[in-house]
Amino acid sequence: MSQPLCRYCGKKIAKKTETIYFGPEAAAHVTDFASSRPEYPTSKEEVQRLVNGQVVGVSWSRGEDYYAKKAGCDFIFKASTWDGESYQDPFFCNGEHAKRFAYALARAGHATQAYQKANEAALANSSN
Repeated sequence: MSQPLCRYCGKKIAKKTETIYFGPEAAAHVTDFASSRPEYPTSKEEVQRLVNGQVVGVSWSRGEDYYAKKAGCDFIFKASTWDGESYQDPFFCNGEHAKRFAYALARAGHATQAYQKANEAALANSSN
């Protein structure tokens, strides 16, 4: 599947990624949208060996940072991974663009079948 484009603005729709935090303290960051591992990876290649999915971004803990001092080295404390096929949405880059697209279609006279049936019923009732 090629990367989908927003039906409103034509921008590429963002990849759906997972966040992974590293280091023993990382468990505090675990949510429904993130996981953790106890290792202190020192390169993107090392992160790639530790995780499933394609590594699409990393954040470092360096130098005087508390966690880098505690680890004794600079390390990657957060990585974003992508499964190679999932995107945030199949049609729009954000909710506002979905809404604007819907308004544009409504102004052009387009409607759902449910609306058309309800409108026909309302017209039939008003003529009785």
